Formats: sequence, C-alpha cells, structure tokens
Amino acid sequence: MGCTVTQTETSTTVQGPPIGSLRPLPNIDMETMTDAFLTASVLAAVASNNEEECITRITGIANQRVKECNRISVMVHELNKFGVIASELPDGIQIHGSKIQSLKSPVGGVKCHDDHRIAMSFSTLGCVVPDGTIIREKKCVEKTWPGWWDNLETKLGINTVGINSGSHHDSIIFIGMRGVGKTTLGREVAKALDREFLDLDHHFEAILSTSIPKFIEEHGWNAFRDKESEILRSLLNTHASDYIIACGGGIVEHPASRELLKQYSQNHGEVVHIVRDMNDVIRYLNKDTSRPMLSEDLFNVWNRRKTLYNECSNVDVNTINTIGGMTVENIVEIIRKTRRTFFISLTFPDITPALKIMPTITHGVDAIELRVDLLSENGDMPSVEYIRDQLASLRRSSSLPIIFTIRSQSQGGKYPDTQETEYFNLLEQAIKNGCEYIDVEIHKSPTLIENLIKMKGNTKIIASWHDIPGTMKWDGEEVRRRVRTAHNIGDIIKIVGRAKCLSDNFKLREFIEWQQRRIKKPIIAINMEVEGQLSRLLNQTLTPVTHPLLPSKAAPGQLSVNEIHKGLHLIGQLPKKKFYIFGNPIAHSMSPTLHNTGFEVLGLPHHYDLFESEDIEAVKPIIEDIEFGGASVTIPHKISIIPFLDQISEHSKLIGAVNTIIVTESETGRKLIGENTDWLGIFYSIKPLIEINSETIGLVIGGGGTSRAGIYALHQLGVHTIYLYNRTQAKIEELKNQFPQYGIVGLSSLSDERIKQKPPRIIVSTIPATSNIEIPYELFASGKGGVIVEMAYKPRRTQLLEKGTENGWIGVEGVQVLIEQGLCQFEEWTGRRAPRNIIEENVHRKYNNS
Repeated sequence: MGCTVTQTETSTTVQGPPIGSLRPLPNIDMETMTDAFLTASVLAAVASNNEEECITRITGIANQRVKECNRISVMVHELNKFGVIASELPDGIQIHGSKIQSLKSPVGGVKCHDDHRIAMSFSTLGCVVPDGTIIREKKCVEKTWPGWWDNLETKLGINTVGINSGSHHDSIIFIGMRGVGKTTLGREVAKALDREFLDLDHHFEAILSTSIPKFIEEHGWNAFRDKESEILRSLLNTHASDYIIACGGGIVEHPASRELLKQYSQNHGEVVHIVRDMNDVIRYLNKDTSRPMLSEDLFNVWNRRKTLYNECSNVDVNTINTIGGMTVENIVEIIRKTRRTFFISLTFPDITPALKIMPTITHGVDAIELRVDLLSENGDMPSVEYIRDQLASLRRSSSLPIIFTIRSQSQGGKYPDTQETEYFNLLEQAIKNGCEYIDVEIHKSPTLIENLIKMKGNTKIIASWHDIPGTMKWDGEEVRRRVRTAHNIGDIIKIVGRAKCLSDNFKLREFIEWQQRRIKKPIIAINMEVEGQLSRLLNQTLTPVTHPLLPSKAAPGQLSVNEIHKGLHLIGQLPKKKFYIFGNPIAHSMSPTLHNTGFEVLGLPHHYDLFESEDIEAVKPIIEDIEFGGASVTIPHKISIIPFLDQISEHSKLIGAVNTIIVTESETGRKLIGENTDWLGIFYSIKPLIEINSETIGLVIGGGGTSRAGIYALHQLGVHTIYLYNRTQAKIEELKNQFPQYGIVGLSSLSDERIKQKPPRIIVSTIPATSNIEIPYELFASGKGGVIVEMAYKPRRTQLLEKGTENGWIGVEGVQVLIEQGLCQFEEWTGRRAPRNIIEENVHRKYNNS
C-alpha cells in the first residue's frame, strides 16, 4: 500500500506514505489473520492514489460474521456513513477507496456493537475525517486495551474529546391501519424505551402549517402521498436514532414509501406492523372526525393494504393477542430480541422407564420433542394406542411443551415414506391431544398439509426440511425454495443442512441473517455432523439438543445444553458474570451451593460468592463492575440497598424490601433492578400443598421484613383473612396500615379466642427459632389439617414444625423455602429453568453436613 516496514529482533515499525497516497491492493487473502481485516478495511477506505480502479478486495474472512457481531456487515454499513462505497463478498469485503477530503463525518457516529476492534479501527479512520468522528460505546475497548484512547492522544498526538452524546439506537417505525393504536402504543413504548415519539401526520401538519384534510382538499391524494413520502425520507435521515415514529395508515400506498420502509427494515431496525380487530377499528373511527374520509369501504382498504404492510414490516404486534390487549411490556419484548431456546429430542423406544430421569434430561430446555418414529412397541412400529399412552405418560411427568415429530426415512428418521395417510392421521391425533407443536415435513402432500393447517387450532406447526444427502448449498437456489415452502406452511421454519467443512456454517449464518431481514417467522437453521456444531451454538430458536442419559443422539453432531453454553462462552457469546450474596453474617449461607450447582449443571460460566459486610457502601464497587451479574441480599441490607438501584419491582415496593438484584442490558443501557423473591419462596412452598377458598385463614407470626413477604404471599394466594401475631402492638398497626386491603387481624396472643373460633389453615413463621414463644395446640384445631411454613432454617425441626406435624399438618422447612426463592433468583438471572432436582440434592447434602 506504499508503506515502509522496518523490523528488528524485538519490534516492527510501519511508516505510512504521505497523507493521501495509500495505494489500494486489488486482492488480499487474510485467512491467516482475519481479525486484522477491520484495520485493513479502514485503510482501504482512503487508498485512492489517483488510480482509475481504487478497489481493495479482502477475502478469507468469513469467520468474522460470527464474532461480537457480523463484522463484515457492520464494516460495510459504517463505511457507507463516511461516504465510502463498500459491499460484502461471499467470504469478504470489497471497498472503493475515497479521497480523504471527500470523507463525511458519520451522522449519529459510529455504532460499535460493543466490539472493541470496530471501535479501534474506526477511530483510526476518524483521525483524518475533516469534520471529526464520534465513536459510540467507547468503553467497549476496555476488554482488550483499556488505555486505547489515552494512547491515541499521548503517543500518536490525536486530539480526543469526551462528549455526552447519550446512547443511540436505531429508530423504530410503527405502521398499520388508521385507528389501530399506533400513536397511543407508540407513546407508551417510547416511554418504556426512554425514546422520543414522533407522529408523522402531526409532523406533516407542523412543517406545512396546514391540516391534512385541507392539504388533500387543495392538492389531492396523489400530492399528499408524494409529500408524505418525501417527509418520511427526510425523517429517516434526521431522526434515524432514538425515536419511535408512527406513520399514517396509508403510508404503504406509495411505492417510494414502501421502498423506504423495506430498506429500513432490512438494513437498520424494526418496522412494526400494529394489527387490531377491524370491527373495533371501525367503531373507533366512526367517532373520529379529525381525519379525511376514505373513498372506499374500510374492509376493502384493509384487504388491499395487509399484503403491503407485511412486505414493509419485520415485526408484527397484534393488540388483542392477550386478554385485555397486549401490555406495553409485551410489545417491548417483541421488539427486543428474545432469548435462546432449546428442545430435548427423546430417542427412547419406550419412554415409560425413563420417566424417573425426565427432570434431569430436561435441564435447561424449553420443550420436549417426542420422536414418534423412534418409538417401538415390541420391536415393531407403534400402534396409535401405544403412541397415545406414551404421550399421556410424558404429559404427566413434565409440564414442558411437547413437539410431536414423526421423522420419515427420507428425512433421516425411521417412519416409512409410503405411509403418508397414517402420518397425517397421527399428526391430527397429536393436535387433538393438545400437543403445543407438531413437526410437518414440507415435502409431504400439499393437499393433506393444507387440511392439517385448517384444523391445527392453537397448535403451532414447525415446517421442516432435512437435507440428508448433503447436496443443498446455503448460497444456492434450493434452500431459498425450501424456505419459501416452509414459510407458507409453518409458524416456525426448520431447515437442516449437512456441513462438510467449517465454512458451511458461515454460509448458513449469512443466509439466515439475509432471510431474517425479509421474513418474520422464527427460523431453526442448523448443520448436521461434527463440522456443523458451530451452527448449533449460534442458532437462537428451539435448538434441538441431546443429553448423556439418552440412548442415542437424534442427529449427528447434536450437543447438550451444557455443551452449547460452554461453546458459546469459548467463542465470546456468553461472557462470565459474577454473582454474590450481600449481608452479615452469611458464612454458613446455602446460596453459593444452590447457584453454583445450577451454573455447573447447565454449563454456564458464572460464579456465585459471598460478600460479607456490615457497611452497605462496600458493595458499590461490586455492583458497578461490568462483570457483575446480580446478587442475593439478606440482613441487614434488604432496605438499605434500595438507593443503590435504578428501580425496584412493584412486589418490592409493596413489601418494602429487596432480596434480589437483577442486571438488565437493554437499548436504554444497563440497569440494576431490585426484586423480592422471598414472597415467591413462601408462595410456591404453599401453593401445591393446600386448596385455598374464601374461608381459608392464614396466620403470620412476626413483624419484621420477612413477615411482610409472608403477608404478601398469602394475599397473592387468595387468602382474604390474615391473622398477624407480634409481641409489639405498634408493629401490628404499622403492617395493617401498610396493607390496608389485605384483611389483617391483629392478635395479642396465639391463644386468642378468634383462633379458637376460626382457626387458621396456613401458618407462616418469620421469627428466629430461638424465640421463646409458646405454641398452643389450638393453632392446629381446624380439624382439616393445614400447612406450616417455617422461615428459620436452623435448627431444621423447630417447635412449631414438630407440634404441627404431630397434629397432621404438613411442614415446610426453612431450607426448602430458601431453595424455592433461590430457584426464582436463578431463573431471573439466567433466563433458564433451574435444574431443581440436582440443586435440592446438593443443598440438602451441604445443609445436613453443616
């Protein structure tokens, strides 16, 4: 490129040519040093040297698509902001060199995707941009070179200035029919995401100083659509970040507007289609006179536009998906990326003997696949009755959703391809039996598939294709054809290829990223064989997994949840987090055993430790650490921790205490959320043990912070009358005032006459086991039995538990409540179901030995 390289035994020095005279290199194979392509790319961006074809082509870097982000795609997108023409190659990037003087300062700055190499490479390019460059997410360099910005200034003499530019996120566009709630929902979502809201119709009227009806009256509909499209184009440039923009219902009527929305959804962010029942829309619009009347029936308009809305959007939100309509939280979660999910593929010929290990083999998964073609009744293909019994047994042993799969021989399974009618009869039976998912092979009879779709009800269809011969190419026409077919059939698309080398996984990821910009349905896309295991690590939706206790893997190359998590950590996609318990004294806490067991079983790289301190200020450096993942909080810090948090949950507000810190990463940045799982520990300890009705009475003993959780839990269970005993009357009055609607009845004694007349059936004790209180037998005189929850867990069997069980009551020990609330913490922190059986076993073992 025109540089001079000087090497000694200990150093390499590169001296560039005079500014503006870098030469392009037509072809560079960087397979042996792929991470360095970003630096080479920004140099190629200014390598012109007055040559006719100033093009640099960098190849051999396909693995850069699966780093902290898709680095090739990001490099192309960000270079375009500088005015540099760049495009993707199958395994690389092509860059047209530009003169330094023509570089533009990127509007909104460089989006680094939390990738240190992107930040460092573009800061190099930014050194020569005439009007300067903003690099967002500057802290991302800290993982490898914390002193990068200082070195730029002190060693290279580059002037760097810190600015308060806030966080930037691609704007979200709302489209949909008039009256579906785009403005109302847009304002609420903007508030939830800490963004600005802009209504395109209102903006139109503001900049033209006229109303929309008047503009249409004077200029006509065509002129209105032209002007609307022009304003949309301008907004997508001037309001590209940190806005929720609600468009008018007819925005999709104009071809230019549709093209703008399509490009935006494919290359930038979300275009959200808001859908509402048309009858509701009509009732609403009949009351609205502020909009110009449409010249045709609203149903005709909807029938014409719904395909256009679908083409232009990449997210659907139906405002009646839930009873009472979707909440803003639901909508925000749809807009944000969802978590990774797994299903376990059962390969037993008879699952009945394996039911006892079902809790173990389903650790960390979100659904269970029943491979019907692998079931065997006395060595033969199973009968309908046998399959029905197997399904019923599985349903009794697990509450997880079931995927009903019959894999044909041509698709890698054992079911005969010739028995197509029987195949569909079994799928119909699965629908009738309430299976949440059925797998439908897309090569089957179109007529029979269409009939199945008509009767599927709430069952979701996974439309699948397995390339058993291994002839399908991820960059070929066949896979596109298979995806189109699956898209027309299923709620979820599943395409399985066969990897012959590592690069087949990169081609898969490139294809899927391209598809996901165009279609909204979830895609399961993986490669079989050991060479394809990387694709299983990177797949997001319902990745099929195995377990060591299964008789065999359902497909070659299948991994367990544990292996996938470990693999994700090794490739930088699952960073290690540090978790703690804050309090004093905590030396004998069971929490480290509980959480570290869960992390180990699921293969998560995290660690949970003790942090004992009387001074709450001591936790501040810990919770500010970027590796901090969350914490349990116990005495004496459950209240004093609150000022250190960004917000606390409604449960914590009502209880007045926090026992859990949750770290959230979202578009608005990092937040520390206070939660209370004490009440959940009590709630889940009681719920399966007793049937509660309007006559059920509860009793809480104690008046401290944990008693608040006990009162709250009983109320959430549906207990309308709650006796409260505490030695201090003032404390009882305080709690009655805190929970005025909870039916609290204060007691001066556990021998109170009201207990004798209407004894409780649930007792929650929140006092230390050493408390010297008398436990009268009248407490257990209901004659119907009851449940005692003991919050103290040393000693294991307290006086209250002993007397209660002697009278036929069910006793819940304090260590079990601890486990229940800890499982809730684990699931909040990891997003994964806790491996309950192993955690309980290890905690009880440690407890018994302590």
